[in-house]
Amino acid sequence: MRPKKKNKIGTDNQANIKLIAEISELPTASERSAALRWYEQQSEINRIKIHEGQSKIIRNKHISGGPLTPEISYGSLLLAIKIARRNEDSLSIKRALSVAEANEIANQRADGFKKEKRLRGAEKAQKIRVQYYGLICVLKEQKDFSWSEVASYLYRYHNFDATKAYLQQQYNKLKKEADSVEKLPK
Repeated sequence: MRPKKKNKIGTDNQANIKLIAEISELPTASERSAALRWYEQQSEINRIKIHEGQSKIIRNKHISGGPLTPEISYGSLLLAIKIARRNEDSLSIKRALSVAEANEIANQRADGFKKEKRLRGAEKAQKIRVQYYGLICVLKEQKDFSWSEVASYLYRYHNFDATKAYLQQQYNKLKKEADSVEKLPK
């Protein structure tokens, strides 16, 4: 009787290649090859820095207790190469920019950041208005919940994360709107 074949650790196994692609964030073999070609062109000092990055990645991503497989080591090396290459590319692009162009990019990023922040707040306020205002009224007025308890309740049972101060602010705002609508002559 022939002994059973053991699972190979090498990259002949398709699952191992998928693991390498997942760790390295380089899905295709050609991208991985290009990263290695770029690595070959680097100075020894840069290669050492890349290996320092690889060590950090292994410490951060590797599940403790499990063996450090060649796939994990190779995938983390590729990821460190990808990060180093991206950093070098971004630095070369930044060096080519004039001060005015760099300031323009910074202003655009700042404006985008502000808009994104406002939209997130608007989405949360809209969700409170549409979905949770009635529930908040019941919890506050009928069940005598504190704002902290209301926030905890919404998080636990509706997976809606909002601070007690924000809930109170939105509740008071919506309550004023509802009161002003009721006072209008019919």
